Amino acid sequence: MTERAVLGTAAVVLPLRQPLLVAKSAATVDVLSGGRFVLGLASGDRPVEYPLFGVDFQGHGAAFRRSVEILRAAWARHTDGAGMGLPDLGLGAERHLGILPKPTGPSVPLAIAGHAQQSAEWISQNADASLNYPRPLGALRLKTREWQELTAGTSKPYLTPMQLDLTEDPSTAPTPIRLGLRTGHQALIDHLRAMGELGVAHVSFNLRPGNRPVEETLHELAETVLPHFPSPGTAAGTDAPGTVAP
Repeated sequence: MTERAVLGTAAVVLPLRQPLLVAKSAATVDVLSGGRFVLGLASGDRPVEYPLFGVDFQGHGAAFRRSVEILRAAWARHTDGAGMGLPDLGLGAERHLGILPKPTGPSVPLAIAGHAQQSAEWISQNADASLNYPRPLGALRLKTREWQELTAGTSKPYLTPMQLDLTEDPSTAPTPIRLGLRTGHQALIDHLRAMGELGVAHVSFNLRPGNRPVEETLHELAETVLPHFPSPGTAAGTDAPGTVAP
């Protein structure tokens, strides 16, 4: 149904899932979509869930790190015919075992949600993007500045998902709602432009808070908001940074 829209998860609770199956599933979506998939990962923040899966919540930070290592190993290509090098799983390179399909690129892009029980330094080194909840512009400035300093010299973007209640009146002033805004499209454009100037590269919208038909809201976003934020490589109608997709 789509040809250019980015597909993604926000986010898979990695310690509760078998990482080799996650690797295969993610690579499959990546191949089917022609390299348009971003795998959002989280460590999970609900201790009650972990006993149901026989997983120790106290160790979920370490489990998250190890699972990321397994994902990268599963996606790696070996020109010498060797397999995955995961000795602790009984998968030595000499067994010539691997996960198929391989991603369209060197790896499926990983976006880590929040802190995932990791240091900011570890995330900046092991993730391809940071996925963070929306914040007031003052607090957002601090988060994006930290990310930019940690990833200096790379092209790792800062991503934000947000709840959006887009009103029918385009001039409605913005008011905060949980994890997002209730606003008309005029103020939304200004807010997104401010986010882009602070370093937010991509924004995704969750439209559940609104009462309008989703198709109607999507059309309004496409016709009135997206033209102000062209994707890289398209004709620019504005100099505002960032790419915004509903």
